[in-house]
Amino acid sequence: MIAVYKALIFDPERLIGELISEQLVRSEEFKPICVDKVAQILNLITINYFDVIIISIAGDDINGKAISQKIRETSVITPIIFLVEKEFNQKEISSEDLGTIDFIIKPLRISELITHVRGLIRKHENLDAGAIFIGQYAFQPSNKILITKDHKNSISLTEKETLILKYLYGMGNQKVSRSHLLEIVWGYNTDVTTHTLETHIYRLRQKIEKDPSCATILVTVPGGYSLCP
Repeated sequence: MIAVYKALIFDPERLIGELISEQLVRSEEFKPICVDKVAQILNLITINYFDVIIISIAGDDINGKAISQKIRETSVITPIIFLVEKEFNQKEISSEDLGTIDFIIKPLRISELITHVRGLIRKHENLDAGAIFIGQYAFQPSNKILITKDHKNSISLTEKETLILKYLYGMGNQKVSRSHLLEIVWGYNTDVTTHTLETHIYRLRQKIEKDPSCATILVTVPGGYSLCP
């Protein structure tokens, strides 16, 4: 089964963004959403998980540094690809606390962009043990494991457990409702109920919490769950 990654594309002129979106859909690896306003980026990343954000910058019309700072302020760690002009000063973008950043100079080949996107997602999923921590564990989504900080023990995760942690981690410490988490992890399936989710949460806590009955990492909040890494 081909993996499906979610991509958020920002292009104020929409021309490049729509073209990229069409090509990503054809690859059957991605589910893209194209927007043309910065406010739409900020709104979408607070309610959805994206594997990559693609931002097209045209000259001085779009302030890439300001956009990256706004994304960072939401605590979302999704990797970003900037599509830039030759004269764009990459040093103006700070990567501190933002996650992985990459740059592609326009004009670009769609095949080149897809290669960059694949590589950036893999790089992000395989960050070293010092980069992504959930409690006392280093989380490696691509390998479906959690590794203790001392590297002495590892915990295997199921696919659903991995998706739950990945989504909650990507949302920072924001609350995610049960219904929304169900939709993200299981998709539209009338046979899946909140009991299914609660069972997976219970099993996850048995694996990662020191005291599963008093969770401090994967916590229950009104209406849903939140991760406290």
